[in-house]
Amino acid sequence: MSDTEAIQTPPPSLASYTAGQLDVIAELRRIQELEGLSDGKFAQKHLTIHASNWGRVKAGTYGADTASVMNKLETNLRQIRVQRAQASKLTGGGPFHDIVSQRAVLDAVTLAKLKPDDDCERLVVFLAETGGGKTRLGRELTIQHDGIFVEASEPWRKSYYAAVCDIARAAGVSEADLGTSEYKAQRALLARLRTNRRVLVIDEG
Repeated sequence: MSDTEAIQTPPPSLASYTAGQLDVIAELRRIQELEGLSDGKFAQKHLTIHASNWGRVKAGTYGADTASVMNKLETNLRQIRVQRAQASKLTGGGPFHDIVSQRAVLDAVTLAKLKPDDDCERLVVFLAETGGGKTRLGRELTIQHDGIFVEASEPWRKSYYAAVCDIARAAGVSEADLGTSEYKAQRALLARLRTNRRVLVIDEG
């Protein structure tokens, strides 16, 4: 062999993965198929490896550090499982039916998030009769935007303070910061929302 010749190490095939690693790959593929995502979109949404590497892993042609990439994929799968479990708990496991009126609300919220800081017109209201999907839509918004979901309660009708406190607690404001006055509770809530900008979803119940 001459000095210019290089020893080519063949890339690992799927047979080189352990049974556990094959299970991880198979489950990730099933999730990708269920979500109908390309390798690029799936990697962007769920993975910490490049889309091209994910494609090579699936094909069994990934030739770099297999152990390292599989560790990342196993971590990604655990995170997906947690996210799906949380989503199932929030929605009751029911599917989200993407009807036109609800899609309009989802799009409006997405656009509202893109507005500049000096534009305060970010309120989106969805009105529907009982059974019209308001709660299910609110929960879907919470999932898609990592939002704060709050169910309105009867005391809100007579007490602004009760409403502010319930919303503030859902946003993560401590009892100490809430205080005992409407003014202090409102200031604490606004401060929290300004420092941790998230979609606030209120279901009128």
